[in-house]
Amino acid sequence: MSALLLVILLLLLAGCADRSSESLRLETRDGIVDLAEQLPGEWKRVCLLPPYSTNRMASDLLGFEYNIESRSRIVSSDSITLLLTVDGRSVVDGFEIGRRNIDFSSLGTVCYGRGEATFTLPDQGWPHARHVN
Repeated sequence: MSALLLVILLLLLAGCADRSSESLRLETRDGIVDLAEQLPGEWKRVCLLPPYSTNRMASDLLGFEYNIESRSRIVSSDSITLLLTVDGRSVVDGFEIGRRNIDFSSLGTVCYGRGEATFTLPDQGWPHARHVN
């Protein structure tokens, strides 16, 4: 019996080992979210992937192959949006943003340059992000 439990535990840990996206809670200042200030690292653009995004959607958006399905819960979760910071043809980092924190999902599958990564939130109600033009 204990051998079976050990095997199950090892399988569960192995399934979690590939996850590399970090859960992050973003802050707002006067209804503004500036991702250039809040997302760490050296990156040139941030790409947003809404719930249920797949590897195919990520590669179409990024312009190169990147396995989001093994690095995030995005493929099976409707409670997060995946933000990928990108420099050239490589992903710097990935962040799972809870939609209750800030809901980027209505923006679709899109990338913004670092200088364009600013969004507003409504004063009340659901925190749907809107891109600042």
